[in-house]
Amino acid sequence: MSGGLEAGLSVVGLEAAYLTIFVLPLVAIGLVGAAVADMAGWDQPLRPVAAAIQVVVIIFAWVLVAIPVGYGILHTVSARYAHLTRCAHGVRAGETKWRCARCREDFTAKLAEAERNLVTAIEAEETEFHRQQQALEQRFQEEKKALQTLAGLRRLSPAAFEQLVAKLYAARGWNVEVTPASGDQGVDVIGRKGSEVVAIQCKLYAANTKVGAPEVQNLYGAAAQLGAERKVIVTTGDLTEPALRAAKSLGVEVVNGGELLGLMSKLRWREKR
Repeated sequence: MSGGLEAGLSVVGLEAAYLTIFVLPLVAIGLVGAAVADMAGWDQPLRPVAAAIQVVVIIFAWVLVAIPVGYGILHTVSARYAHLTRCAHGVRAGETKWRCARCREDFTAKLAEAERNLVTAIEAEETEFHRQQQALEQRFQEEKKALQTLAGLRRLSPAAFEQLVAKLYAARGWNVEVTPASGDQGVDVIGRKGSEVVAIQCKLYAANTKVGAPEVQNLYGAAAQLGAERKVIVTTGDLTEPALRAAKSLGVEVVNGGELLGLMSKLRWREKR
């Protein structure tokens, strides 16, 4: 027996059950109403009243029993045999039960296409990831090479220059702290090594700009407030003659552009080792 015929017979059986359950309450209640009327010995004039009562009771029973039960059976039939609907190619249960060869082929083709799209997307992401890695590495190497010259150092931001100076002193064994941009009182980096404290002022100046004596005096006063024994000015340029004399008299160490490149060269040599 074919699957379609079996499904048809099953549906007919459920519909018959529905009709039975739908009709039985009506018949049973009608018989009970008639029996009650006979047992009550109602006279002929009262028979219409009894019939009306029976009709009302039957309708009430139909609403309370037959409709919910019938809805439940129809819902069950619909849910149970929904998979027997025809596919787009006209085959019953062709898609849900894979009885249609074209449905199987379409599904296989869609699955293969989804797999190809997934592989393509993964390969594209990997390619983009490697491209970004190479770009970052190239940029890092270019910036690293640029920092080997004063021109490259002068392209840094003031904050990046302070971080670079802090790194140089950290490599020499100092515990460093970069002060906030505002309210630093002329001290950009503070270094500590045991009980020794160093106050460092960073001056990112162009080639034609020099540190003047007032900057040296400001550093000296700020270092005294911090209790720093050592005072250092680090600059990408140089100092004016008055500034050099002030630094010498106040005990302020000077690291000009050439000396700074030498310190960075020593740091790179240590890192290579």
